[in-house]
Amino acid sequence: MRSASGTRLVATALAATLAMGCTSWRVQGISPQMVIAREQPRAVLVTRADGSKVVVAGPSIVGDTLWGEVDGRPLGLPVEAIASIAVRRGDGGRTAGLVLGLGVASLLGLAALIAATW
Repeated sequence: MRSASGTRLVATALAATLAMGCTSWRVQGISPQMVIAREQPRAVLVTRADGSKVVVAGPSIVGDTLWGEVDGRPLGLPVEAIASIAVRRGDGGRTAGLVLGLGVASLLGLAALIAATW
């Protein structure tokens, strides 16, 4: 028999995993310098002026250049070459939909199991 604290721990871990998985990139309407200073993100999605996109890990601004790593390699990108910058944000709608969907699937699975034993 599981203890109440063990069940709570499993439920908390599951909820945290689901919440982290339901994120999306959100384009910021402010300058790259302000995004990095305010948000201090672990990574940013940069859209360059030519339309290409790259995920920059550990971003920082030094002078007029965005510095970070792409696939483990250092990258310096002039700020004026950046068309937009996006950061990861939680998506409450997706998270709720996933939790609801998993709940319904669990109930259907339980109902099928009960029906099979009759």
